[in-house]
This record gives sequence, C-alpha cells and structure tokens, in this order.
Amino acid sequence: MKNYKCEVCGTGGARFRSYRKITGMIILSRVENTKPRALCDKHKVSGGMRTITWNLLLGWWGITAFIWNILALIHNLKGGKDVTEAVESEYAKYMGGVKEVMEKQRGIR
Repeated sequence: MKNYKCEVCGTGGARFRSYRKITGMIILSRVENTKPRALCDKHKVSGGMRTITWNLLLGWWGITAFIWNILALIHNLKGGKDVTEAVESEYAKYMGGVKEVMEKQRGIR
C-alpha cells in the first residue's frame, strides 16, 4: 500500500473514498457511487460535502429515493466507503495489461 496524499490538504496517509449519490425522480430513483477521492481522516466527511448537498437537494423526490437518501446520508456523514484496496487492485490489473502489451510489442520488433 502506498502513502497517498490528501487532495484537500496534501498530508500523507490518505485513503481513497467513495460516496453515495441519490437522485430522486418521483417514481424512480438513481443510486450512484462517486469516483474515488484520496482524502485524509480529517477531510473524509468534508470531502463528500458536494455529494451530501446533492442528496439533500435532489435525493428526496420519490418513495424509494427517500429511503435510499437517508441511508446514503448516514453513509456519507461517516466518511463514505474506503475503496483503497479496490483502486490499488484495478491499478495493478491495468499496469499488468500495459506490461503485457509492451512485452508483446518488443517481441514483434
């Protein structure tokens, strides 16, 4: 595991976090996860304020959205979900694929 820097203050020890974004549409509701952001413990809640504000304004408009929104607000106010391991895993897969392509290209030449 690397020592990531916080996007807000630049201190080390940040973790990648994702937040739940709810959009209520009277009959339907949309539940999404935000793109991961590298945030330290101090900024894990404030880093999700844009999503929390979105949920407060647009997350209530529908029966299912109302319920999802309450759960998402609790989730986001706790600092979202730590997705550092998933980000690192995806990065390793990507870099492995890049390495494989580079090795094939070298073999062709």
